[in-house]
Amino acid sequence: MRTAAVSLVTAAVVVGGATAATAAPAPRPALTLSASSTHVRPGDKVLLSGRATGLKEGSKVTVQEKHGSHWVTLPLTTTVKHGTYRLTEQPKTKGAQTLRARDGRTVSKPVTISVR
Repeated sequence: MRTAAVSLVTAAVVVGGATAATAAPAPRPALTLSASSTHVRPGDKVLLSGRATGLKEGSKVTVQEKHGSHWVTLPLTTTVKHGTYRLTEQPKTKGAQTLRARDGRTVSKPVTISVR
């Protein structure tokens, strides 16, 4: 009887340990975006940077600008390095410029830069 109880306890520990050892699901891909300045003059440089969670090292990140209800891809591209990315934008026209980062279907929340 004592051997059976010890065996049940051992089996419970082994099964519990096996459950805890299973891999957690991969994080859902996500991008963040921030601008070094949100109020600039035409021609000023703005550093755009962010974190890339759940994306592979070397993934291609592009920047898009909102035109009306559409997002237009700008010729700004970089790659993810150590879970982060950086690039520089130089707005030339006055007004508000709403930008977001994109990698495939993964997009960041938009950031608005006021150019005056």
